[in-house]
Amino acid sequence: MQDNIDLIQQAYDNQPYLSLPFPQCAPERIAAIAHLFGLSTPDPATARVLELGCAAGGNLIPYAARNRCAKALGVDLSGRQVADGQRMIQALGLDNIQLRQGDIAKLAESPGTFDYVICHGVYSWVPAHVRDAIMRICERQLGPNGVAYISYNTYPGWKAKEVMRDAMLFRSVGQPDPRLRLQAGRSMVDFLGRSVVPDSVIARIIGQYAPAVRDGRDDYVAHEFLEPNNLPCYFHDFLAHAADHGLAYLAEAEVSTMFATNLPPDVAEPLLKEFGGDQRQLEQCMDFIRNREFRQTLLFREGLKRSAGYRLDEQRLRGLHYTADLPCLDGAARYDAHPQRFGSTSAHVATLATPVFKAAAVALTEAWPGTLSVDAMLAGIRDRIGAPSEQVEPQLLPFLGMLVRRGIGAFRLQPVPGSRMAGARPLVPAITRRHAALLAVSGNGGHVFNDWHEPVMLDAASMEILPLLDGAHGVDDMVAALRKATGVDGISGPAAPSPAAAAAAAVSDVELRRRIEGFLVQLEDMKLLQ
Repeated sequence: MQDNIDLIQQAYDNQPYLSLPFPQCAPERIAAIAHLFGLSTPDPATARVLELGCAAGGNLIPYAARNRCAKALGVDLSGRQVADGQRMIQALGLDNIQLRQGDIAKLAESPGTFDYVICHGVYSWVPAHVRDAIMRICERQLGPNGVAYISYNTYPGWKAKEVMRDAMLFRSVGQPDPRLRLQAGRSMVDFLGRSVVPDSVIARIIGQYAPAVRDGRDDYVAHEFLEPNNLPCYFHDFLAHAADHGLAYLAEAEVSTMFATNLPPDVAEPLLKEFGGDQRQLEQCMDFIRNREFRQTLLFREGLKRSAGYRLDEQRLRGLHYTADLPCLDGAARYDAHPQRFGSTSAHVATLATPVFKAAAVALTEAWPGTLSVDAMLAGIRDRIGAPSEQVEPQLLPFLGMLVRRGIGAFRLQPVPGSRMAGARPLVPAITRRHAALLAVSGNGGHVFNDWHEPVMLDAASMEILPLLDGAHGVDDMVAALRKATGVDGISGPAAPSPAAAAAAAVSDVELRRRIEGFLVQLEDMKLLQ
């Protein structure tokens, strides 16, 4: 048993996993989902949060940075990743977060109780006794009205992926060098892609998953397909394991997956007729229909009372703040009954045919990526179509329910500020500038994070510009700073200019200014500008 744990530790010490924030397990998001389904949870702004398998803190550090009155503790088996995270925490000046190296199965109860327990990308990748420990920690240390988030690989979707994993393991077995093991696994997939019988089951499996193995990050492929443990399970078996530890099903972190109405009507109607009264059975049946591979499930203490079921309650909807980017794709919005398409991607396009729905979409888009309360939306709709709030609200709440069911935009219990160009001197949060400055030292790209717990991937040049966005510098200042770094303005620059400065030296001021302005527009889209 210990040998297995040692192998896991060595794997992550030798090849650390890219440590990023995962928007789906932000405590602010979890709290909003719990509210939606009738459970009042502790305020994330002052909560105690435990993350099991925290890696280098990439998921926990952004939460602690946003919520300085909260307390966060992360535990991970990899000493290398924990050390990396501790250095970043110290450099950012955060005093409300700790990372500890240790075996989850041996975690003492001394840390106390927690309002939110997060376990992302661990449950399926560890031996059975560690999975038991994860549930036991949730059982014993989840506070009153607390919620646990656990992600895991699921059947039936992983049945097919297991075939490819087995082939990769077969080819790489006995290879101690992680790089050569990864190379062997990938070469097996390439070989099978050329060799299997066309149109066979294995050919379809390889065709579907080979691109992820071939083009995926090395750390992802190594840990997803070549770890000694990768044990998917059916959803109902996961719930049975949770129930053994006094935990019950609350919801999914991806709320839109919970609604059968997102399936074609001829599929949804019989499903709802047979399973509509039991969300757990409905979920399992939808997993078979969708061939689902991965779940992000929220659990709470069995026996706690909730004031809502799995049908969206309008009063619950009213208590949330919403964001959505829904520009009209058919010219200017017309506040009439003529159907028009609203949306920013093909996956999130809604055809709206009522004045209230259209006005709500316009109001949300103008505020995006900040949130609007229901009252603020009512005011915006009233200004656009001239109808009184008492006539608008009965139509607005179903519209918001549609956004939630279809996964369009996002929602929170507390408002989230917008990200807009602030005149000629753009501003990003101080901790983001500090984070970027730390990463820029390496000369490589990296990631920062925004208020929506999303990673923002930036290249080396962007990392050098970001610290200048303090509200006191304009684009001309940024051009001058990059010029100064190369020494081309007559002032000696560094002996070895940074990648950003070297790139700046090769272009005209006009072109450099154009690039910087384009970068600022990207930052607005990335929800970083204040």
